[in-house]
Amino acid sequence: MKRAFRLIALLGLFAAGRVASAGNLSGTYVGLHANAADLLQIVERPDGALLGHFEQVILSGDGIGINRMNASVSGAVNADTLVLTLKPAEFLGGAIPMSGTIQVGAVQLSGGSGGNSFDLILRRSSLAVYSRHVQQLTARASEAAAAKAAKDAMAKTQNAIQDVTAWMRHYVRDADVHLRRMPKLSAAYARLTAKMQAALDDEAREPPNRVARAQIDVGISQMSVAFHQAQIGLQTLESSFGYAGGKITYPEAQKDIARAQQYCGCTGQALTPICGDFSTAYANFQATVSALRQDFANTESAWNAEDQKQQAIERQADRLNQGG
Repeated sequence: MKRAFRLIALLGLFAAGRVASAGNLSGTYVGLHANAADLLQIVERPDGALLGHFEQVILSGDGIGINRMNASVSGAVNADTLVLTLKPAEFLGGAIPMSGTIQVGAVQLSGGSGGNSFDLILRRSSLAVYSRHVQQLTARASEAAAAKAAKDAMAKTQNAIQDVTAWMRHYVRDADVHLRRMPKLSAAYARLTAKMQAALDDEAREPPNRVARAQIDVGISQMSVAFHQAQIGLQTLESSFGYAGGKITYPEAQKDIARAQQYCGCTGQALTPICGDFSTAYANFQATVSALRQDFANTESAWNAEDQKQQAIERQADRLNQGG
């Protein structure tokens, strides 16, 4: 697999040095650009052969990353003409042919590989100059990455606020349905107790050891079973709303609510639409939780009171059935 590199022309040049062809080409050559930096370190042997190292650093297109290329350099120079081959260090990196001319204190190179062409002007400079520019590019990438991370974090937080706002609204809608029904449960418990008492009265009027007494006793037991099944239904409903032991808890949602409160408590956020919706939903949610908690407690209290009465009725019914 070939790796393509975007090699771009130098936008600014350093002060001119000596004419390169007037002496040995060995040295460090640098190209600095707004979003990139090039480094060529080369040694010219007495026979005109060239060996060295090429490095390029480019800001990624989104500005939050750094792309690097390192390559070994080989080639030759003759008068003011040079021919080089770059061999990227990356695995399976293809060779990149280059040719150019020696200018005053600089080298001009062009070439290409794999459908990519490039032109470079590199001035005699130093590794320190190149390194400073790379540090600046790296700092820019880090700042851009931090800004993007902050933006992404804010978006994630806002999405979480919207999600917990929707959850609270759904909770309130479901709770409202049951809040309207809850008072009816207590009345239903009392009616069932009254029905069991009436059956007990009928059983008492029957002569001892009659089949009718046994039948009535069974009927009272069946009503007791239905009563306890109703309690199981109530407990299931309570669990679905997070109610237990006189409290309503919602640990997972509570974490999101706490984060939303922290975010919306920051300067400038309280009046945003997202935080405005959250605040309204949270106020309704708190009121609903309070009402629901009270209704669950009242309903359980009513069930317990009727349960005591019904247990007494069952015991009396059993005694009557046994000839008491």
